[in-house]
Amino acid sequence: MTCEISYDGDSVEIENAEELFVALDITPAEADAEILKQINGKISRLVTNDAEFLKILVTAMGVEGRSKREYIECFGADLKKVVTSGDTVSRALAILANESDQEYFLNTLGRNTLQNCVASLEDIAKALEWLYGTMDEQYMELIGWDFLINHIHTGEGLGIILKYLAAREEKILLDHMGWDKVLDCIQTDKDLVYVLVGLNSANENTLLGKLEKAKLRHIFPTSKSLEQVCRQHLADADANELKAKYE
Repeated sequence: MTCEISYDGDSVEIENAEELFVALDITPAEADAEILKQINGKISRLVTNDAEFLKILVTAMGVEGRSKREYIECFGADLKKVVTSGDTVSRALAILANESDQEYFLNTLGRNTLQNCVASLEDIAKALEWLYGTMDEQYMELIGWDFLINHIHTGEGLGIILKYLAAREEKILLDHMGWDKVLDCIQTDKDLVYVLVGLNSANENTLLGKLEKAKLRHIFPTSKSLEQVCRQHLADADANELKAKYE
């Protein structure tokens, strides 16, 4: 089905996403809102998949950090039809210029759609990479803490998530996980390194205090492997405490 748009006295019928892209591209950015209002509620006839959604997201409303909300609003509940993968979620978040746009985008998609877009923990990490301000916490809350934690099985996986969290969001995640779950994720020296690199100093000290002799012996088959991690990643006082527990 076609949609008619008018601008500056001219009217044209557009039939697909490519024609909408051209229309938005050749008119001034200031005209985009006017054009999008004319197809509001009908845009899903034109834009039918992830690639088309992202292509127009880049150009709609201009490319100089302007809000893209009016484009996203055109889809309404149909947004979930053109955002179907974790890659699309993260790429869209990277394009959106502000926290408000990101919040509206994620809330419109909703928990079920966001969860369906997650094929792996990396999809979650890529979304967190591009989120502004307090949106990290809102995103994790929206996809569900249990859903997120069920994707974290190793220290490497936990470290990948921690990498993108500020201290406040890190504490919230750890509170939801519990330290027993954190310790369960750490089975090798590599796991421990990933977690240590991701943690802030206060939580790092808490973790080190919970590493008992039996756990350390499991993580480090030899004192040589322990010595290497201590030398590269720990302050002298923490390293000496860990070595004393290992003996």
